[in-house]
Amino acid sequence: IWVTYGGELRIEAPDMTGYNLMNAREKIDAELQSGLYTYGGETVEKWQLYQSKLREVLAGVNTYWLSEPLRVGLNHRHSLYVDGGEGAFMFGIGLAYNGITGVMKESKRDNISGNIDLTYRLKKFQFMNKFDMNNTDSKDPIVAFSQYADANPYYTKYNENGEVERWLEYTDYIKAANPLYNAKQNSYNKGNNLSWSDKFIVEYTPVPTLKLRARFGFTHQSTQAEAFYSPLDTRFAETDFSERGSYGNTETQSNKYEGEFTLTYAKVLKEVHQFNIVLGGYLSALEAKSQGYSAIGFPVGDFTLPSFANSYPDGGSPAYNESTTRSVSGYVIGNYAYDNRYLLDFSYRVNGSSVFGTNKHYIGT
Repeated sequence: IWVTYGGELRIEAPDMTGYNLMNAREKIDAELQSGLYTYGGETVEKWQLYQSKLREVLAGVNTYWLSEPLRVGLNHRHSLYVDGGEGAFMFGIGLAYNGITGVMKESKRDNISGNIDLTYRLKKFQFMNKFDMNNTDSKDPIVAFSQYADANPYYTKYNENGEVERWLEYTDYIKAANPLYNAKQNSYNKGNNLSWSDKFIVEYTPVPTLKLRARFGFTHQSTQAEAFYSPLDTRFAETDFSERGSYGNTETQSNKYEGEFTLTYAKVLKEVHQFNIVLGGYLSALEAKSQGYSAIGFPVGDFTLPSFANSYPDGGSPAYNESTTRSVSGYVIGNYAYDNRYLLDFSYRVNGSSVFGTNKHYIGT
């Protein structure tokens, strides 16, 4: 029995040297020169708005927003593999974990994978079973990096009391949300991806020149995504009170059944003539379904479950879809080589599927 362990630790730091944003004084001067405070006619209110921002800049306000959503990322990977056997029986078992903490705050991936390989030989037969599994839990930040990049440097992150306010600026002309305010709400964006498969293979070699092989497999895949936005999020500022807050959920699932049979014949005559012929058939069935829904109108507080929602969005309703696809194919592949210098290949395949038109279920190539 052999046991193998592998580990890796990786530290990632964000590199912001590629960003060359204006400082506070450059930004307010650019706004003045572009006509932001004079467009549509200069007014006392617009000029007062400019003067209030200029006073903040002259007082030393020059906020760097890009560092707020970032952190040092950590990626640690671990793998363990055990293999062994004796005589006719061989096995291999693997397990791996990959934890990724992204450079964006609230960004995280947890991946667990595993596999089991079994092989048993009995005279002219060989039996193999291969199992694989992969599961990933994900979490993403609710506030995009671009929202921090859009925040002007002449805004302060906190008020004079050290509190995060909802708005950086809220006037008839400009409505600038504070990304730190939205980030501290109980909103979330998370998901899960699971897949696993099992394949059973039988090989029979009655004579050295002939091999029969049968493979049967099953594959399952499922995904789920959930996103909740707090009713306090600034995106709902102008939304009716009973419709503030939103929740979305989507799920997909598929099961695939497949089987394949092949017959392989290989022969060398007089040391110069090489023949290889493969006859095979394949069939599969894929069952898939997807569903999803959205809900709006949540009370303020720790009420993030869809059961607390007030209604569906206007004109919205749950969505559901399912389908079944079946396919079958047969093929022949052959090649001939003379003295390893002259080669001749040919192949022919017939494919049939339930998604083909009713007038022609099969296509030959």
